[in-house]
Amino acid sequence: MNKTKPPISAKSAKVSKTATTAPAKHSAPHAHAHPGEILCAKIDTPLGALLVYVDEKGLVALDFPGAKIAAGSTPATPRDRDALRTAESALRDYFAKNKGLPRTLKSALEGTDFQRKVWAAIEKIPLGKTKTYGEIAAQIGHPGASRAVGAACGSNPLPLFVPCHRVLAANGKIGGFSGGLAVKRLLLRMEGVAFQG
Repeated sequence: MNKTKPPISAKSAKVSKTATTAPAKHSAPHAHAHPGEILCAKIDTPLGALLVYVDEKGLVALDFPGAKIAAGSTPATPRDRDALRTAESALRDYFAKNKGLPRTLKSALEGTDFQRKVWAAIEKIPLGKTKTYGEIAAQIGHPGASRAVGAACGSNPLPLFVPCHRVLAANGKIGGFSGGLAVKRLLLRMEGVAFQG
């Protein structure tokens, strides 16, 4: 779970299969994006520039600073689609005002039934609260599947909006995070969460 996340094309957004436009230098707004097209915008935050991906229905993925724009997505700016503008505003409020991120921005995230159950449970963890991998496993009807829950957290395509950083190990230790442990510590401290490690 501590490993770097796979490229977006290997994850739920499946950019390379759904996009209709090859990567190109962004020169004009994509207000009339084609159906199935994935747009990617850089959104500046205290963590650095996050890569936020959207389709015509909403957010599909988020990558942390240092990630490259996924092949098959179209570079954009937050003004190019409502979901990007709203995501930029929500992220600004999250970091500046410690305000929770909305659940309604995302598109349907693709994954296994188990992964979707884990992500749905994680979405319900409120700002400033945490759950353990084991608690999530029990909540979705799979007691003892804490390792599988950890793997599902690592495969979460939309961290922050699906706040897997709020899932900790049973001993109160920090556990893993696709964005790196330093980022997880920063997010938890910002939210006022006590943890070990």
